[in-house]
Amino acid sequence: MRGLSIKEAAKILKVSTKTLRRQIKAGAIKAKLVSGHKGPEYRILLKTASETAKNGEIAVKVVSAKKGANTDYQKLYEDLLQRHEQAMMLVGKLQSDLQKKMPQLEAHAASLQQKHDELFKLFTEKEHHLKEKDKQIEMKEFIVNELAKELDRANIELLKQRSPWNQFKRWLGFA
Repeated sequence: MRGLSIKEAAKILKVSTKTLRRQIKAGAIKAKLVSGHKGPEYRILLKTASETAKNGEIAVKVVSAKKGANTDYQKLYEDLLQRHEQAMMLVGKLQSDLQKKMPQLEAHAASLQQKHDELFKLFTEKEHHLKEKDKQIEMKEFIVNELAKELDRANIELLKQRSPWNQFKRWLGFA
């Protein structure tokens, strides 16, 4: 029994070959893997086969190329309606879970905020303490620099007094 190639079936179903391959891999459409000109390829049987996928995949009827392709719109609608109901149930469950966990999340957020505030206060105190220490260090550096200048002046004065010229002046009585 001859089957349709992926390209032929995609043309009949008015979908892309990529979509058709995905449906085959998902099990929505049954196809046989046969050896072709360029290696293994899928063949979809020409006999009428109604394929319905699990978990709400699209229902598809594959009919021979001579008869054309028929889509079961009622089945498709029912499937979409079922998927919509499942999605709404999931949304309701998620909302319920969120409502149950919200007090825990709020309590955790409050705890984290309290820890943040404590750490920020501690950080601010440490920063203030460090600024005070920096001011004290600057003041001490200023004092040390002033004392060093005064020591240099005293050292220069001492050198002047010990110089031979000053001693000569003193000996003569001029200094």
